Amino acid sequence: MAINCLLEDGFSGIDCHDSNPGARTFVYFANESEIVSYTGDTDTGVYTAITFTGGAGLHRYEIAKDTLYALDSLQGGDVDLSSYNHEVGFNIKSMGVLARNAIQDLNGPQMIAIVPTKNGEFLLMGKDNGLKILTNEGDTRSDNYGETVVLQSTENDEKRSFVFVTDEDATLAYLESLVVAS
Repeated sequence: MAINCLLEDGFSGIDCHDSNPGARTFVYFANESEIVSYTGDTDTGVYTAITFTGGAGLHRYEIAKDTLYALDSLQGGDVDLSSYNHEVGFNIKSMGVLARNAIQDLNGPQMIAIVPTKNGEFLLMGKDNGLKILTNEGDTRSDNYGETVVLQSTENDEKRSFVFVTDEDATLAYLESLVVAS
């Protein structure tokens, strides 16, 4: 996407004045290599469909309440702010075999993540270059108990994108229909 040299639009606020910060207690991942295409508007970053290779789809991870986050940040120097880093982090409150293996599966492949927010947005992270694990800590201390994971994608051309069908419920139903493992 080309960078605009002139300001073109304003921002009049959000539809709901009582926004709820944070994300839900689950996140979707998919192997970037298994995505065939995205259907949607590349100018707005809103996608209505994701097509996968045969048998592939989304992997749903249940995570600890109030630990999931997504962020994107503009990167560059004083002269050229030209790319975005995407980051997704969360905690699974378990040190058991299943938690260990679920996190181990995330270590290696380039992935996209879809982060559902408490406001009904579905943030598509890592679409340009794929996310990879940046850090992972398994910790038995009470405050940090469990597996804490941070994934990052660097040098993305754009800020986060979105998955949106017609409304929040339809989008959630569509994403759930793509789940092949949870």
